[in-house]
Amino acid sequence: MVLEHIFKTKDLLHSHFKLILYTAIITVIACFTSYFFFPDSASILTIAFISIAFTYLMYSTFQMLEKQETGDYKFNLWKKYSFVFMAYAKIFLVITFVFSVIFILVPDDIRMTLFSDQMKTLQNISTVKDVVNAKFAYFTQKGEAFFSLIFVNNLQVLLAIILLSFVYGAGAVFLIAYQASILGVIIGSNVLNLVNKYLHFGVAAKAMAFAHATYLSLGILPHGIFEIFAYFVGAVAGGIISAMLVGHYYKDVKTVRNTIVDVIILIILAVVCLLIGALIESYLLI
Repeated sequence: MVLEHIFKTKDLLHSHFKLILYTAIITVIACFTSYFFFPDSASILTIAFISIAFTYLMYSTFQMLEKQETGDYKFNLWKKYSFVFMAYAKIFLVITFVFSVIFILVPDDIRMTLFSDQMKTLQNISTVKDVVNAKFAYFTQKGEAFFSLIFVNNLQVLLAIILLSFVYGAGAVFLIAYQASILGVIIGSNVLNLVNKYLHFGVAAKAMAFAHATYLSLGILPHGIFEIFAYFVGAVAGGIISAMLVGHYYKDVKTVRNTIVDVIILIILAVVCLLIGALIESYLLI
């Protein structure tokens, strides 16, 4: 791919600007390519195109990670994996921002086509919450019901991310990008709902509404940070297993042992983060 030659893996991992620019370009191209050529499936194909574009980058990144395991084992997960965690975080935030901007700027007919699945997902979440609120009258009952629903659903997403990352290497980008697209739609929807309040600012009305909408969307942060970080961790866990097998590092017993220890720790960490996030969302935010 042309962009792979323009943006080298090491450059993307060590340059905030280049990774942000690369992600933004990929997201915009994916959105409009899927809309103009495959309008009936645009909302999902956009995420698929983004995932394809990151395949080589994430494959190379996990190969670099696995090579680190060929030496003596060092229990310092953050030092070993921080750069890939940060890469996922930047990719997630840029996709969120670009999706929210596109959601705001495009006409209604394009918006309904390009973000149809994301809006259906949000509608389904709202419906489930209404059903739980109607069925369980007491706070503790609602909290328990929400916790079970949220935690089990998030565990399923985590498992899917680990499996996708293990099987496809960069497969986890698909679900991470999808989560980012949903957040982008939330912010974009808030902007459109608020923009009338800032019409007196003229050309800056949408910018002011975007700032306000972003602030309102921060309500997902108390639990969202734990959930998203858990997904990043799961992606890394699956990715390093995939890299070990593809790179034939499994022939070295020490490398296999190091990898297994890291994967177990990462998966436990991911589950704990999901547990904390579900507790916050179900008992503090309902």
